[in-house]
Amino acid sequence: MLDKWESYRPDIYFLIEATGEFIVYLDSENDVDWETDSYTEGSKADATRFNAALNRAAVLEATPCTGLSFEMRRHFKRLVGEGIARALEHEHELAQGVLNSAEAYVRARSQELSRFWYLSASFVAAAPFALLGLLFWLAPAATSAVVGKPGYLLVLSAVSGVLGALLSVIARTGAQTFDTSSSKSTHYLEAISRIFAGGISGVIVTVAVQAGLVLGGFVKNPYDPHVILLVALAAGSSERLATSIMENISENKLRKPNGD
Repeated sequence: MLDKWESYRPDIYFLIEATGEFIVYLDSENDVDWETDSYTEGSKADATRFNAALNRAAVLEATPCTGLSFEMRRHFKRLVGEGIARALEHEHELAQGVLNSAEAYVRARSQELSRFWYLSASFVAAAPFALLGLLFWLAPAATSAVVGKPGYLLVLSAVSGVLGALLSVIARTGAQTFDTSSSKSTHYLEAISRIFAGGISGVIVTVAVQAGLVLGGFVKNPYDPHVILLVALAAGSSERLATSIMENISENKLRKPNGD
């Protein structure tokens, strides 16, 4: 480090660049700090591009990334600091390129973390249902004696719906957009809600099939556990299936008084 900036040594956690004109570094809190005492803006266009780089760096540094590891945050802030250093050297196009890289980096890491939160919460929420379903499937006689045949079938339909929802979460994860600007608890709440909605959908569609309201001409034995597993699995994996069935039932009830 140049002797000129020796007084800054106690505040520096990671030095990005130090010249005779400026210093850019990360402090102990992983924030980007910089100082210059001889910077000249030059032309009006140069000043505009310099301020644009500083403004963008400030916006990027405010990006929510508390869920990221310390090393990831340091890499991100280091890129932001490199962008500021390039702007201080009047290399404004290069500065914007480095800031673009910083933005892409933090977005990618945030999406990875957000995806992990969502998937892990989905697996945790589905795990008790999967264990319960395994118990009911391996010991049908014992479990039926406890909850009765209707209860046994409803439990199977709920578990199958949950597994269908989990399958849907896994299949759609690659196509979904994730963002850690929503808190970890929000990710968990959304994932758990999706799993429970799958279980409820499985029960609704199973009851509809058993009542002959849907698939009446295709299902010979609506009380066959294998049929229930397949129907409830499809219902849990489709967010619209149970809703569509309920809407159709409501529409049919509304039409009957009118003679339609």
